[in-house]
Amino acid sequence: MGVDFMKFFIPGIYITVVLLADWLMPMGTFTPFFAVLGMMIMALTLKPYQMVPWSIVYTVIVCMIFLSPRMHLLFTGRQYTDQSVIPMLRAATYAMVGFIACYLCFILNRLRRAQQELAVVLNKLPSAILVSNQNGKILYSNDTARNIIPELEKRRSFYSFFDLLAPPERQGKSISEYLQRLESDNHDEPLPLSIYGLPYKGDTRVLDWMGETVLLTILSEDKSSRVVSPVIPRE
Repeated sequence: MGVDFMKFFIPGIYITVVLLADWLMPMGTFTPFFAVLGMMIMALTLKPYQMVPWSIVYTVIVCMIFLSPRMHLLFTGRQYTDQSVIPMLRAATYAMVGFIACYLCFILNRLRRAQQELAVVLNKLPSAILVSNQNGKILYSNDTARNIIPELEKRRSFYSFFDLLAPPERQGKSISEYLQRLESDNHDEPLPLSIYGLPYKGDTRVLDWMGETVLLTILSEDKSSRVVSPVIPRE
């Protein structure tokens, strides 16, 4: 709550600094540019209930600089002499930018909530679940998988799917089968795996994960086989 409270006031501090700098250097206003930049950053970092009021404030300030003779003189150092529709078009364009920034904020917030809800669901599943890309980099693991393989919690970026799960005596074949499943989504047979020398199997599905083709693997003990593999030392 405290972090959200602070984030709500940062846009106010930002626009105040921009306006003060613009007022001290009357060589043509740069507030509209930095206000657009600020709104794009807000769209990426703020929640919608924080974004909307500040986008309105930013839009009103910039429109006043474009349309109010007094504000125009204050921030540009020049008399407002343009009687054409150009200032109105500029103000309308900026208002549209504000709307687009708010819309982007809503979309990103929905995506974040969907990812959080998906993570909650996956973490509650009793099965160990991994998501990995074509290079074997593990992008996601649920709580059950991290309990089975502590390295996923400590040094996930250091180990790949092949380091942690491919039986050393058939690592080349495991990598080949892994890549084939990514290309064809062939998941008729579980993928033979090994964790700390114990035999496991992985039921796989190909997914589109944030624009990247990935392999979702559901791990389970393979009680039908015995694979003796070197054990990855626990830290």
